[in-house]
Amino acid sequence: MNTSSSSPPQPPSNEDHESLLLESPSPPAAATATDLEEPCEIQTHMRSFLKQHTAYDVLPVSYRLIVFDTRLLVKKALGALVQNGIVSAPLWSSDTHQFAGMLTVSDFVHLIQYYYHHMSVEDALQDIEKFEIGHLRDLEKKLDMPAPQLVSMHPMATLYDACQLLATSRAHRVPLLDHDHLGTETIISVVTQYRILKFIAVNFKHTQSLRRTLADLKIGTYKNIATATMTTPVVDLINTFVDKKISAVPIVDDQNVVLNVYETVDVMPGQADLTILTCRWKKHWKHVPRIILVCTLAL
Repeated sequence: MNTSSSSPPQPPSNEDHESLLLESPSPPAAATATDLEEPCEIQTHMRSFLKQHTAYDVLPVSYRLIVFDTRLLVKKALGALVQNGIVSAPLWSSDTHQFAGMLTVSDFVHLIQYYYHHMSVEDALQDIEKFEIGHLRDLEKKLDMPAPQLVSMHPMATLYDACQLLATSRAHRVPLLDHDHLGTETIISVVTQYRILKFIAVNFKHTQSLRRTLADLKIGTYKNIATATMTTPVVDLINTFVDKKISAVPIVDDQNVVLNVYETVDVMPGQADLTILTCRWKKHWKHVPRIILVCTLAL
């Protein structure tokens, strides 16, 4: 594990997993002709703004960068992620001396799913003690899952290019790579969706064009929403993440009132001892304290 630091350790950050729920499942009303003009104005201003700034601009003045070697044990990598309050890290291959991808929550979700369907808890506990990061790609083949895209970009690429890459690859983050005069790769940092949104919130000047409701802009999911209850087994939630390709499931009561949200990042605290394979969400509650932000369509 390689760690470069230019600042003292910071408290855990939620930058990769902010929660936002919609209170009403009803779809928004159809937009009028006037409504359609505003989003075009928003798009024009936003595209211009994103093209004027680079990925390097969104990086904080000082930050830590944690990089894992692909030979590192998954259990040790998990401990380092939890200890540093992060949910992903770039990977480096000491064999090829190149960037090798990202270790993300999805990798841990797939690992749990594999253990649940192919091993007993006892065998899984023994296997995870010697399971290396580099073996995760072999595991995905056994689960008949496509290998994750190896996406990256230069730090001086525009934010518009970054957003395009995030949208087309369905990734939540993009590593920034640079090369020296000999062509040697250097991992500079990672740009996340959260960092881009935060940069827009602070620096975007055409805020009046954004004063539209969620219904007007058609932001949100309104149909086929996956939910769970307090007694839903955690493994069922993990299977839902994979089957529906989503990263969060609302926890509701008998009246369909939202009590909490279970996200893919919540898998991590229960991964080390694999108790997550057998527990229900109610027993896992202590691992996922958070304030739930609930919005209405008129917000």
